[in-house]
Amino acid sequence: MNMAENNPAFNTVVLDVGGRHFKVSRSFIERHPDTMLAMLISDRWNDDPSKPIFIDRDGDIFAHVLNYLRYGSIELPNGLPKSMFQRELGFYGITSNDNCVQQNTSIGEMKIIKEKIDNAELHHDMLLVALYCYQEFMLGRPRCQITKDDVNGLKRKPCSYSLRACMKILNGYLESYYGLEAYHQTLTTEGFDVKVREPFSFDSPVGALSPDSVSKIGGTSTQTPSPFSWQHATSSYATNPPLPSKYSSSNGFDQSMF
Repeated sequence: MNMAENNPAFNTVVLDVGGRHFKVSRSFIERHPDTMLAMLISDRWNDDPSKPIFIDRDGDIFAHVLNYLRYGSIELPNGLPKSMFQRELGFYGITSNDNCVQQNTSIGEMKIIKEKIDNAELHHDMLLVALYCYQEFMLGRPRCQITKDDVNGLKRKPCSYSLRACMKILNGYLESYYGLEAYHQTLTTEGFDVKVREPFSFDSPVGALSPDSVSKIGGTSTQTPSPFSWQHATSSYATNPPLPSKYSSSNGFDQSMF
C-alpha cells in the first residue's frame, strides 16, 4: 500500500476497548481477515489510522482475545469463565475451537471437590437420620420429624438438601441396615417429616410386620419375626441399635472426607 509506505504509523493500529488501549500491528490483524477487527481497520471503516478505534467491550477480556489470536490457544485465568470468553470471541467474529480454550484446572477441581463434599455430607446426614428413624420406630413412634435440632450431628439443615435425594439415600440405609422403609414424606420449614414401616408384600410371605400392619390385613403372621420386628423392640434395641460404619466405601462415602 502506498499509504503504508508514506506513513509508518499506518503499520500499527490503536484499539480502545472499554477504555484500555491496545497497540497492535496491522499485519497481525490482517492475518485474520474474517474477523470484525480486520473490518474495523480497513480503509472502508477507518479513514484516519492515527486515531484509536473505539470498541465498547471489556478491555480485560480483550487482552486474552488477542493472545488467542496470536497463539491459537489459551488457558484462561480463574476469574474468567470459559463461556464468557467464548461469547467475546463470537462478538469479534473469531472461530472458537473448544479444544484450544482451556480453563485453569483449579476451578474445575474446586467444583469436583465441592460436589464430593456435598455428597459426603448428604450421606453422612442420611445415615444419622436412618439411625434416628430406627430408634423412634423401635420405641413405637413411626412418624419422625427430621430437623437439625431433632437429629444430633447433622452437617446441615435437612431442608437444604433435595427431598428426592434425601429419600433415595435414606431408604437405602433404612433397608440395608434396619429392614425399614420411609413411605411418606412431608416438607417442613426446617426439614421434613417421614413415616417409617417394615416393608411387606401381599404376594410374598409375611416376614417381619408390626402388630398394626398384621391386623390391617386381617391375619396373623405364623413365621418367625425378623430381628427388627416389633416383637423384638426391646429397650436394648432402642438404646443400643446396630450402627453401621459411616466410613463404608460401599455406601457412597469418600473416606477422605471425614
